[in-house]
Formats: sequence, structure tokens, C-alpha cells
Amino acid sequence: MGDGLLSWARLQTSEPTPTAVGPDPAGSPTPVATRTLRFPVVSNHSAPQAAAVRPSPTLSPRPSPTPSPTPAPQLPPRLQGLPPSPYKRLADYPRPKPDSGYGFHINAAAYPPDPAVFEQQILPNLKALGATWVTVWLANASPASLDYVKKLVDNGFEVVLRYHPVIPPPHPHYVPDQNELAQFTRLGVRYIVTGNEPNLKNENVDDRVHSPAEIARQWVVSADRIKAAGGIPLLYPMSSGPSGMEMLRGMLEWMKANNALDALDGAAVAVHNRPLNKPLDLIDDSSFRTYELVDDLIRQYLGRSLPILGTEAGYTFGDLVDPRFPRVTPEAHMNGNLEIIFGFRDGRWRDSLFCQNFWILSGFGTRTFFADWWIENPLYFGRDLPIVEVLKNLPKFERKFQSPEFQR
Repeated sequence: MGDGLLSWARLQTSEPTPTAVGPDPAGSPTPVATRTLRFPVVSNHSAPQAAAVRPSPTLSPRPSPTPSPTPAPQLPPRLQGLPPSPYKRLADYPRPKPDSGYGFHINAAAYPPDPAVFEQQILPNLKALGATWVTVWLANASPASLDYVKKLVDNGFEVVLRYHPVIPPPHPHYVPDQNELAQFTRLGVRYIVTGNEPNLKNENVDDRVHSPAEIARQWVVSADRIKAAGGIPLLYPMSSGPSGMEMLRGMLEWMKANNALDALDGAAVAVHNRPLNKPLDLIDDSSFRTYELVDDLIRQYLGRSLPILGTEAGYTFGDLVDPRFPRVTPEAHMNGNLEIIFGFRDGRWRDSLFCQNFWILSGFGTRTFFADWWIENPLYFGRDLPIVEVLKNLPKFERKFQSPEFQR
């Protein structure tokens, strides 16, 4: 692993040193100054008091010291010399050719699959299912990781790189190494997200109630490094529920207060708009159409939309999260996910929704999240879920947008 996996720590900055970065979207390298950023760890306790002198019997007792308030997190120094973003409109952002609007988070592992498994199972299934987008989770820039991504890019997929460690959790300290990221952008990777669901305790080790300010600061620093490496940073995806929307709003508010909304220029947004067992037309903070709430919130702060990428998406076999609605049967799984796909085919979704990458294609060496596997689902007697055969037999299509700006 590179230095990016251990970018922790305290409020210090080293002197900037020049470093070579990946090419900008126009193709010319842009030297920028980078700083080793160390985040503060703020104590909730007052400073230790000096040892008291033995008081005389006539002195009144001292009152207990008032604890010092926790200071608001400050914006660390930003990278300088980043070129202006070429992405001014939604239609300017890159997409695969052809673009079906959907694909898969391939599996739940943070390392590449066996090359034989990739060639014999993953690649043929992705193509047969009409996928043009993929989410790939990797924790390092090893030769095997780079080779895995190169094969996907060379086969025409738009790769969304999820790049962060497994242990320790990525939030609120992990900041990627831009030189590692540049190895992926040189292969053709464009969209990069370097965290995951910071509103959950198992992804966030911050004991201060998962401060949105801490996560916003982490993201701004990471976004600068992604841009310096030639990539498009994605806002961290939140898990379903009100805490996710609250954290996203808090992050945007902190960026506004710290004059850092410019970090969103040329950026995009990752979402986990899983429908659970709810109908697609229901709009709340834990539904498919959560993406619309996110889109509205982004527009409130920026006055424009950003691309929204569903890096984990779709119905899960057997889900019964909301007791108001029936369990997701194999047939409901098929019908619901086909409706998501048909929405791209028919131009029903907002243009800002760039993709839905279904969680997950299969295990491919990682035996976790069994209910989510489309291929050889262990809870479905090791067989493919019904949608697999149906989708393989459907005619392939190019997704439709509502705005003519997307015509190509």
C-alpha cells in the first residue's frame, strides 16, 4: 500500500514540495504543489491542571475549571495551481460509449479477482448483461490492481474507482496519495471516490458524533488530490436514512462557510440509492429516488446539478426492511431492477442520474453479502437470479436523456 493508506493525523503541514501529477483532461501535465496534511485530533477534555499548593484553612475552595469548547475544524491549506475544470455542464462529463446507464459493483472485495475468474466469468457476464459502467473497489495500486482496471477500461467500461482501505475505516482521516491515483487515471479511469458511508460507525472512527465538518474537510483535501491526479472526485456516498442526508447537508454547509464550494467544480456525487423493498415511485431518504433529494440539495448550494452516480444500487433478493411493503421475491427483484434499467432506456430519470451500478454481480472469491449476488446466488440454491437470463436476452440500447445537449 502507498502513503495514501496512512494519511492520518494532526494539525501540521510540511513545506510544499513539487510533484508530478497526472494529465489534466486536455492532456497536458500540470505541476502543483502538494502538502502533507495532518488533521487535528481535538480533545473533549480540558487541559490538565498544575499541582495545587496545600491551601490554608481560611481559603475558599476553587471552582472547577470550565472545559474548553471543542474548536470548529478549520480548512487545511489547499493545493495550488489546479487547472480550471473543463466540465461546466452535465453533458460535458465523460460517459462510456455506448452508455446503457447501468452496470455493477462487481463484488465486495477490495482486491482484484483471480485473472482466470475475470476472463471466464466477470467479463463475459458484464457484456452479456448490457453493463457499460462498473464500480471497482481497490485498496492499493498494485500491479494486479492496475492490470484489472486496465482490462475493464480496454473493454469499454466506464470504471468508477472506489479507492480506500478496509482497515482502518476510511473516515475521517484517510486522504489518498495522488501519485497512486495518477497510475489509474493514466489507464483511463476518470471517476474516483475515496470513502464510503461516513454516516455509519463502522466506516467512521470519529467519536465526536461523526461531525459533518470533519468529513467535509477530509473530502475537500481528497478532492484536490484527485483533481491533481487527473480524476473527477465523487462526494462520499451515504447509507440510507436521515443521517445520510443530514451529513451531506452539513458537509455542504461547512464548505459554504469555509469558502470551499469551489471544490465541487468538476466534481460529481456518489449515492447508494437502494430501493430496499419500497416501490420506485416513493421518494424519501432511503429509496431509489433519494437521488432526487440529493440533486435538489446540490442545486440549492451550487445553483446547478452535478452528475450523480449510483455506485451501489438496486433491489436485493429477500429484503424486508420496511414492513409497509412486501418482501423482495425473486420475481420482485427482477421486475424492480428491470424498471430501473428501462427508466434509462426510456429517458424517465433525471439527466443528472448518470448510472446505477447494481450491488453486486457475484462473490467471485469473496463469500459475503450472499443475498445481493445476481450470479450463482447461494440463497437461491446457487442459481442465477431470474433477472439474469431475462436481461441477457433483452436488446441492448443507448440510454436516453431529456436534454438535447447529451446527443452525440
